[in-house]
Amino acid sequence: MRIQVLLGGGLALLTACASGKPPVLRVAQPAHLSDTASIHVHVDDTSPDRPRPKRRDVAPRWPSDATVAASAVVAAFVIGADGRAELPTVAFLESDDPAFERSVCAYLQVAEFVPGRVAGIYRRTLVVMPFRFAWAPATWREPDMPRYLALLRTTPRSELLGSLSGRRGCPREQPG
Repeated sequence: MRIQVLLGGGLALLTACASGKPPVLRVAQPAHLSDTASIHVHVDDTSPDRPRPKRRDVAPRWPSDATVAASAVVAAFVIGADGRAELPTVAFLESDDPAFERSVCAYLQVAEFVPGRVAGIYRRTLVVMPFRFAWAPATWREPDMPRYLALLRTTPRSELLGSLSGRRGCPREQPG
């Protein structure tokens, strides 16, 4: 059984096997959204300096306990200068089913990204990334990404990061 997952603003169409258990989440190094000075807020999906997945053949897995045939999860999170997602910063902005959130968390634990750059220097970068799960591409619902990007552009950084801190995110660790 195979599923399709569209990841990251339409940048890559990924295919992942629907079988197998997701990896156990390890505790990420402490990272805080309160450290606003070190976080660049990414809003331009056309920039060559944008953060993006390094590999297009790695995707979130279809959760075995999913209760719907299609789902969209929109997550805001910081990608470190090392290209790793900082799990304590994950905030779900939109989600249809907690099973898909867990799948996104497991993916973010192992995913590698090209980090964001500002003036040629890799920086911790806040991104908003959609994850779409569907048995057939015609069944998924398109998240309102222009609205989320507009919020990133117009909301003062400290207010934005503060509002994300109060949202549901990835657990610190997950039993194996």
